[in-house]
Order: sequence, then C-alpha cells, then structure tokens
Amino acid sequence: MQTQLGDQNKNSRPITMPEVDEFEFKAIGEGLGFHQPTERPRWKSATVTTKNQPQEKANPHAITREQLGVMYQEATTHIKPKAQAKASVSQTYKNATLPERFTAQVVDTLIITASVATILLAMMSLAQVPLNDSIRLLTSFDVAPVALILWLFSYVSYFTILETKQTPGKNLMRIKVADMNGQRLSLSRSLERTIFRTLSWLALGFPLLMNFHGRLSRSQVLKV
Repeated sequence: MQTQLGDQNKNSRPITMPEVDEFEFKAIGEGLGFHQPTERPRWKSATVTTKNQPQEKANPHAITREQLGVMYQEATTHIKPKAQAKASVSQTYKNATLPERFTAQVVDTLIITASVATILLAMMSLAQVPLNDSIRLLTSFDVAPVALILWLFSYVSYFTILETKQTPGKNLMRIKVADMNGQRLSLSRSLERTIFRTLSWLALGFPLLMNFHGRLSRSQVLKV
C-alpha cells in the first residue's frame, strides 16, 4: 500500500495557480457588443453625371420659317389674281335680249327644217319618186304626221345636245345657254329646257315670251 501511494506521489505534479493580477476583467456588456460605437447613416448627395450629348447637325435642306412664310405669300398672290379674274369674268356676263334670242331661234329652226326636208327628199329619191310627187306626198295627210314626228325628234335632239355648248344660231348672235350660276348647262338640264320650250311652241309661243322654259329648267341665256 505504501509503495503504491509513493508511486502516485511521484507521478503527480504540483498545481500552480496564476496570480489575480494576470486576469483582465471586462464589463459584461462590453463583450456582448452593447457598448460598441454605433454609426448613424448619413445621406449622401447623389452625384449627377452629365454626358456630353451629341449635338444635332443642321440640315442644309431644311426650310426655315421665314422661307415658309415667303412661299405662302407667293402662293396666295398667285391664287388671288385667278379668283379675281373669275369674278371679273362672271361679272361681264349679261342676259341676252329678246331680239337676239328670237333671231338665234329662227336660225336654228331653219337649220332643223332644212335638214329634215333634205332627209325626206333623199328617201323619196331613193324610192325613185319624182320631185313634184315627193312634195305633194309630204304635204298630204298620210305622210305629214310622219314628217312632223321626225321634225320634233330632230328639234329635241338638236337643242338638247348643242345647247350644252352653243347652237349655230346662238353662236351667230354671240349668246349661250348657262345655268343660274353661269356655268355650262348639263345634258339633263338642257333636255328639260328643250321639252318646256317645245310645249311652249305648241301653246302658240306665248310662254316663250315669258321665258317659262328658262325658269322651269333653271337656265338663262347670256351674252358671250
């Protein structure tokens, strides 16, 4: 027993205790981070970086406001004389007188009658009818209605087509038919005028003196 205790004493080493001064005491809160300095966030001024923007190059073909104004003034100066010319032309037109209209009507009626007579005589000559017999046949009650229908058809066609411009009689008297605005007469308006004038002739021509056909068809006869 004694030998075992002696061996244990040999193996055991002395315990050395450090001195109290060697320990470094710190506050409890310091080690936990409570006393660490806090930094407050600061607002940083945003730095604006301006890049050099490319400058637009001036277009040499671009039109300035001054040039545009000059061009507009020139265009208006060209338009105004044309409008003034049209106004002056419309003012120079005057209504044709009754003798001028009557003379033109007589000339056109003679042209229509001569044309119809030539056509009928040509038809008779093709049928080998003598001239004296042809005249007597045309004035007979059997052929006269046919000749009258042919004459009326020629009369209506003649004035309906030619009065959109100028008939030979009106061209001779320097007059023309136009609408109430002085413009060229349409084909439908010319047909209305011709029909009303034909009915006026059948009424012994008295409505022609009152110009009923012109009022009903909204047309007028002007001097050129």
